[in-house]
Amino acid sequence: MVAEDNVELIYRHMRKLDEFVTPGAAAKRLGYDRSTLSVAFREGRERGRYETRDSAKWTNPITGGPATEYRAVPRHSSRP
Repeated sequence: MVAEDNVELIYRHMRKLDEFVTPGAAAKRLGYDRSTLSVAFREGRERGRYETRDSAKWTNPITGGPATEYRAVPRHSSRP
């Protein structure tokens, strides 16, 4: 679990970034731990704050499948 203040701050940073990134890439750009970002992205996804796509470039080291990339969407968006 990530503190609500951090979830909100990460969301604001991601809105400014406005592109699809993996948690690892976001960690380098935003200065947060990759694990923290992964949890914040999953929580935010459940709230409709992020959209996802499979990465064409990166793979998930655990599954061997494509890594998941996240992008923040506006709060008023109706995306799932």
